[in-house]
Amino acid sequence: MYGKIIIRKFGRIAAWIVFVVGAGIIVTLVVNRMLDIRSIEVAGSDVQLLIDEKALPKNLLFFPSEKLRIQLLQENPMLRDIRIHKKFPHTLVIEPLIRDGVARITRGSQTVTVDYDGVVIPDADSSRVLPRIILDGDAVHVGQKVTDRMVQQSLLLIKHLDARWGIGSIEKRDDASITAYIGKTNTIITQDADMVSTAATLQTLLEGFRIKGTLPSVVDLRFDKPIVTFN
Repeated sequence: MYGKIIIRKFGRIAAWIVFVVGAGIIVTLVVNRMLDIRSIEVAGSDVQLLIDEKALPKNLLFFPSEKLRIQLLQENPMLRDIRIHKKFPHTLVIEPLIRDGVARITRGSQTVTVDYDGVVIPDADSSRVLPRIILDGDAVHVGQKVTDRMVQQSLLLIKHLDARWGIGSIEKRDDASITAYIGKTNTIITQDADMVSTAATLQTLLEGFRIKGTLPSVVDLRFDKPIVTFN
């Protein structure tokens, strides 16, 4: 009798397990069907991305967005970033962010356009006025990242200095410093300076002199205290 009771309980448990597993499979199939990716939208008409849709997972809920983002960035160096949005229930939206030219690098007879990362990009508008970084070195090509420390430091200065002051050009002064030409003011900066704080200091100085009505001819920021010279 006791054995029969155990068998009955085991049978009920087995039946319950079969029911739960079956129900789980059915729910999974229904959810997968409800969240199938049926369309992929690429935001931005100026960008063309080649995407092998057959190789992508079909479920929108569990779609590996970061994995696809990394893959597309590796395949498209002209993109600064890629945003991937899930538009439920059936659409995947891919938004490429194009690198924007912020300066031109002149090396001998070659002039190229770069973004804030120092990546060389096609010059879509040669008439656009951009700060110029002048230095020696080998020629570079589109898609290459210029890692020269002077270039990287110059780009940081350009990025953090208010555009109102309009850096015309930056060039190497010596092995330890650079000169940034801002209107009629020449600013001397060490190459290893913290360009974020340097830009803030320079901006404060220039704004103060502008209010007074006379801008200096030279601002030397290589020392603990700025040295300012007027013609």
